[in-house]
Amino acid sequence: MRSRPFVVCSVVLMACGSSLYANLKSASPSDPDKMYNCLRTELAAKDFQQKQADVKSRWVVTQQVDSTGQVSSGLYRRTLNRIEATVHPDQGSSSKVEMKIQTFNEFMTARGFNQEEQSASPEAQATAKAVLDKCQSLPTDAVPPAS
Repeated sequence: MRSRPFVVCSVVLMACGSSLYANLKSASPSDPDKMYNCLRTELAAKDFQQKQADVKSRWVVTQQVDSTGQVSSGLYRRTLNRIEATVHPDQGSSSKVEMKIQTFNEFMTARGFNQEEQSASPEAQATAKAVLDKCQSLPTDAVPPAS
């Protein structure tokens, strides 16, 4: 009889523990620097503004205002989609790419702006997937034949 509340509590805690962001991970035969530059260029072409970047570690954070987002609150300001991309060197001249996709609702409060994370929007996830697919299709440099 005592195990029922424990089971119910465990199920509720597991449901609350899920993350709101989405992740994309992939490997590519492209050079890490070329992949990083491609990601930055393609995200900019999709109207994502670069907010932070570190060229040495191949990390970039981009953000886009989602004009379709609506919340029934007088304090609501806008919805933001954020994509964080990191490119790691892999064996040889290949690379590993990690992308974190997030969506936030921004509200105006007496203390200033407040962002509340929401589930990653399907549009932001589709954009990240399209950018990753396009950059993975980059032609790799021709390897000279061994003599």
